[in-house]
Order: sequence, then structure tokens, then C-alpha cells
Amino acid sequence: MSNHRHPNASDPAADQPPRSRKRRARWLVAGVAGLTGVAGLAAVGAPAGVTGAFAAGGGSLLNVGEQVLSGSSRTGGDDDGGRGGRDDKGHKGDDNWSGEDGDVRDVPCGANELIAALVSANAGHGAKLRLAERCTYTLNASAPQPPVPHGPIGLPLVTQPIAIDGRGSTIVRAATATPFRILEVGAGGDLKLRDVTIKGGEDTSGIGGGGGGIRIDIGGRATLENIDVVFNHTNGLGGGIANFGDTSILGRSDHGADKGRDGKSGDKHGDDKHGDDESRISDNGSQFDGGGVYNNGNLTVRNARLSDNSTIGIFNVLPLGGTGGGLSNSSVAVLEDVRVHHNTAGFRGGGIRSGINATTTARNIEVTENATGSEGGGIFSDGVFHLEHSKIGRNNAGQRGGGIFNQIGQFVAEDVQISENAASTNSSIENGGGVYVGSGVVVLRHTEVSRNKAFGTNSQAGGIYNGGTVTLTESRVTENISVLAPGGIFNDGGQATVDEKSVVSGNRPTNCTPSAPPVDNCFG
Repeated sequence: MSNHRHPNASDPAADQPPRSRKRRARWLVAGVAGLTGVAGLAAVGAPAGVTGAFAAGGGSLLNVGEQVLSGSSRTGGDDDGGRGGRDDKGHKGDDNWSGEDGDVRDVPCGANELIAALVSANAGHGAKLRLAERCTYTLNASAPQPPVPHGPIGLPLVTQPIAIDGRGSTIVRAATATPFRILEVGAGGDLKLRDVTIKGGEDTSGIGGGGGGIRIDIGGRATLENIDVVFNHTNGLGGGIANFGDTSILGRSDHGADKGRDGKSGDKHGDDKHGDDESRISDNGSQFDGGGVYNNGNLTVRNARLSDNSTIGIFNVLPLGGTGGGLSNSSVAVLEDVRVHHNTAGFRGGGIRSGINATTTARNIEVTENATGSEGGGIFSDGVFHLEHSKIGRNNAGQRGGGIFNQIGQFVAEDVQISENAASTNSSIENGGGVYVGSGVVVLRHTEVSRNKAFGTNSQAGGIYNGGTVTLTESRVTENISVLAPGGIFNDGGQATVDEKSVVSGNRPTNCTPSAPPVDNCFG
């Protein structure tokens, strides 16, 4: 069992070796826009347990540009968070990236050249752009353009089909620049962005804006392949990315994501990961929901890592804090081969939050070592959530549901390991170290709930707390611990069904006693 709060990390990207990527590309892209609004979090301290980019408090992301060379563009390796290059194996990937028909425009290493290329693309019928290899395009001011409803943007709003092959380059806001987001895709825009790092965006447009690094508007579309979105911030929604349109975040196109786990996808619980193949959304922060990514459109995330993102909330008061440290989903999201770890939410859903009207489908994911000040250390769900072949482990909730908190929604888990999570820290009543069911419905099939803990002085149900409806089919609830009995499953006025092939054993102080009504097929 791990009552884990992840260590502070000023810039984990700096510890990673550069990754070569020299694949050529052929693309289509679209619209970008900006945000305006309220001040950021310069005067707001981080809540207890918040780590990563916000650990120092006081809106440390506001000065992220100090980590890069300011005021100029440079070629060569990006030793402070740029992706460097990828391999030189000649992988062509999607035909849209090949660029072999001669209509690709090369963009020299300079911010003005990149802005001019985007202006030209928007004025025509789009373009395919190829950035200078491993260049840093430093943006010193927001791009001149007509006023946009969501605040200033560093690059022109994307309104046409535009494809950008980054070739290991970085696009970063300068340390001394006024706040602006890096990219925005407007209605009708279709952006394909590959092999690039988006860094240091700062959106101060408040709840109506969002997307410190990238925003996709209603009617906009984006395909983000093999990208890093790091050290961006918003005082609204989506520290790294805010999606209100149709967005895909993908790893390398030639990665065999469907190989592994009995010839299907990855290994049994999402451990077959290759960091060099992943897109990375890391060290971003929001004042409201979605420290890494906020979604209120259609979102697909495949072969990616969401890590070390934070939601701080308002005035450092946890009940008013943000939700979804890694991802906050308010619409439709599909996740496959994704790692969600080391994220922090001030309020609910340290790793993932799925809202009332949301549908989240997740396969072969890891949700590990996330934390929240209140409920759902790993996952908080009010909507419909389907989870399979995944691992939920070593997450921590300040109150209830260390691994999973399902409040009023429907949550189905199949072939999932829920282990070593904890409900602890903030109050005397901390129930459901593994799973907390409010008034909703939870179905567990072929799932293990083991070695979870509830630590409060009056806490029960280290394994599963049920106030709604829970059904176990061929599942195991073992070796969970709580201060007060029962330690395995506590049925608190709900309906708990355990089939004869399920096992509830080895929990302390007891397995299911006392529960009201009693839990069938559970003894002791």
C-alpha cells in the first residue's frame, strides 16, 4: 500500500534524453484563437499535496519562460523540455504526413517566419508547413489579428486546413512576454500538428477561455500526434489543452499500440508502455477543471501520458478547487493505452474526472499516484464510465474513494486491478479506500480490489463502500484495511450483490460485517 504524494518536479522533461524524429510529413490543419480575462494565480498558493509545476505556489508557471532562452529562436537540441528528435528509421506514418508531392512549405527558424506562414495559409486554402528541425520558435508577443473572444494567442487563429510537421521543434512563449495562449483552432479550422513541443502558454481569460497551450473551439478540429504540451497554465479550464471541438491526441503513428496483452492491446494492466512513443501532457495547471486537459467536445487520447498536472482552485480553498488533475471530461472521451499519473486536483478526481453528462470509455490505461483534497484520488465519475484491462493504483483521496469515487453515475470495470489506494488525510471519516459508491451503480467483472486502506479514525471499508448499487462477478476483494469494521465491503443501506465465484477474504478488521443489509456470499 502506498499513501503516496508524488515528489516535486520542477521540469521532469529536462531529465529525459532527447528523442530523435526525422520523419517527413504531409498534412492538413485548421483554426486557432485566444483568450482574455482575469489575472492568473500569481498570488495563490498551492494546496497541501499539490506538487509538480505548482509546488512552489504563487503561479510558478507564470515564469516558465525562464527555463528557455528568451527573445530569440535557436536551432539545435532543446535541453529543457523540447522533444528533440525522434528516430531516423524512415517511418513515414500516415500518408497525410509524407510531403512527397512537393507542396510542403519550409518555415525557417524564426517566430516571425512561422507567423507569416500561418497568415498566408489562412488567407488561402490552407497549407502544409515543415518547421526547421529542432528549432525553438520563441514568441515575444501575441500575434496581431482581429479581436478573438477567448483572449490573445501567440500564433494566428487557425481557420483553414493546416498541417505542421514540427520535426522536434519547440514553440514557446518568452519569459518576459505578456500572457497569451500558444495556439487556437477556430470554427472551420483543421489542424494537424506533429512532432512539436508547445510550452509556456499563459491564458488569463478566465472560465470563458481556457487552454493555456492549445484551445480547440466549437467547430474546430485538431489531430495532435507525437507532441509535448508542457508548462502551460490557465486561470480557466484546461491548463495544457481545452477542447470544445473534435480532437485526437495520439502517440507515434507507427507505434504498434494493438500488440501485446494476448495479441490485443498492451499487457494485462497497461504496463506495456514506451515513453518515446507517447504524446505527453505534463506539468500544466489550471485554476478550474482539467489541469492537463479539459474536454467539452469529442476527445480521443491514444498512446499518451498525462502526468504532473494540477488544478489549484479558488483562493486555495479545497471545496472550491478544480477537478480532474490530469483530465476533466464533460462530454465524450475515449482513452486507450494512456498513463495518467502524478496529477493533483484540489477538489475531485486527482487523475480523471468524468462529469454528469459525460461518457468516458477507457481501455488499457494506468491511473496511478494521483491525489485529490477531497474525493476520487484516481477517478471521480458522475456520468457513464466504462473501464477495462486497466490499473488503478497508489492514488490518494483526502476524504472518500482513494481509487474510484462513483457518485451518481454508472461505472463498469472489467479486468481491472484496483490496489494500494488510500482514503486518508483530511477528516476523521474517510470511507472507501479502493472504491466509493454514492447513490450510483458500480459493476465489477473479473476485477481485483486489494490492499487498499481507509485511515480516518471513524473510517470503514478499506475495499468498497456502497451507498448505491454494487455488483461483483468473478471478482476479488482481499487484504483491504480500515480502522473500523468492515474492512472489505461496507454496504451502507445500498444493494450489494456478490456472485458465488467472487472472493471476499483476508480483509481487516472484518470482511463485510457489520453491513445493513448484509452482503450475500460474504462471511465474517
